[in-house]
Amino acid sequence: MSSTYCRVEIGGHLAFDPDIKTVGPRRTRFARLRLLTLRSRKNGDGVWIEEPIGHTVIVFGPLVDLVAGQARKGMFVEATGGLRYRTCPDQSGKPRHFSAIYVAGRDARITVSSERGDVSDGSSDIGELLDAGDTRDPIPVTASVIRRIEDFERATA
Repeated sequence: MSSTYCRVEIGGHLAFDPDIKTVGPRRTRFARLRLLTLRSRKNGDGVWIEEPIGHTVIVFGPLVDLVAGQARKGMFVEATGGLRYRTCPDQSGKPRHFSAIYVAGRDARITVSSERGDVSDGSSDIGELLDAGDTRDPIPVTASVIRRIEDFERATA
């Protein structure tokens, strides 16, 4: 059986400053970002309008330091990672469906810039960080880490 791979690239403006959290006994750090993109469509009168759409991006490993030090509300961020889906009940017991882009592992990339195309000096990807002498291993995103993050998100929702 061949394996498949889901890779997502997204670019948008930060709706809020990054939310940096630490969970679990291994003290796994992650950053939760909310990126806004625009969708253009015609309304009932035939006029083109733009609607903002929010996307959740979860960042792991050495890239958390980059995000914590560089990213601020309103900045343009480009991220590459994998798409993950999950379902959990809301307060009334109905299932709610969530999707998020997980930026983790060797193929993870994130770029922070003040405006589109104006890349800050701190932009990098995990491969460059590791190749530049950063000897920290990327944190593997295991099922238990994902469960802890989901529990945290449910508790704060």
